Amino acid sequence: MILFEADGLTKHFPLRKGLFGRSNGAVRAVDGVSFTIEAGRTLGVVGESGCGKSTTAKLVLKLEEPTGGTIRFMGKKLHDLDAAGLREYRKSVQAVFQDPFASLNPRMRVSDIVAEPLITNETLTKGEARQRVARLLELVGLPDRAADLFPHEFSGGQRQRIAIARALALSPKLVVLDEPVSALDVSIRAQILNLLRDLQRDLGLAYLFIAHDAQRLPGQDVERHAVHRPHHQRACPAQQAAAHGEVLAKIARAQQHVAHGMCSQQRAVCPAATVTDGGACSRHRSSATGQRG
Repeated sequence: MILFEADGLTKHFPLRKGLFGRSNGAVRAVDGVSFTIEAGRTLGVVGESGCGKSTTAKLVLKLEEPTGGTIRFMGKKLHDLDAAGLREYRKSVQAVFQDPFASLNPRMRVSDIVAEPLITNETLTKGEARQRVARLLELVGLPDRAADLFPHEFSGGQRQRIAIARALALSPKLVVLDEPVSALDVSIRAQILNLLRDLQRDLGLAYLFIAHDAQRLPGQDVERHAVHRPHHQRACPAQQAAAHGEVLAKIARAQQHVAHGMCSQQRAVCPAATVTDGGACSRHRSSATGQRG
């Protein structure tokens, strides 16, 4: 079943010049992009900086309004939705951003961060909200005591788990992952990718996975991919075919990497131990949540 569909999606940012801000051309950030995402599947979007990946994510999240094209969610055009329909859409489409520390409020405890979307969108007692937060933290592999801590008391991988828990709070159907592992150490990227794969299998989530490199896609879960290039840098058909083959080769290598669950360098350092989010093996860490990243 097709969950999300974009047809001819376009976003141009006008360039204004002069005292009165007259339009002087436009930046064509997204130009005629079309794709579909099926329920429970992953669409990977790979491309270099400035090619429109994050702008596409903002259009999907309705943080930006498209210049042209149509977006359909579960067969309905977003343009035709009323206020109640838009609220349901925003609950059904959540995001996990690149930098987990920047996306979390440093003044709020984890329990408040994860419970914020629940309190905003649902009517819950404090006890019910606390139980929901505990279940979400367990779902992403964090202990109950993590709820009373602040973001700076966690490692980078653990902070990203908190961001994932917050994104899952409203039981979304589609999660936009904007380079969710690019700010993490190499040693823990595979663990976050494995977590995302397990959540997709257990909860039936669909992912729009944006990455700078095909090796950072969640391996075998990627159904298809799109390589976007800036308009003025588009290559000839022969170059595009070569780039297409290179991306497929990288995805194949990424599948082997994710299947092992950790990199070979970690196995050489501590072959008998389990690697945790902090990048060190479990026998060398006294606490999973008490250290800073």
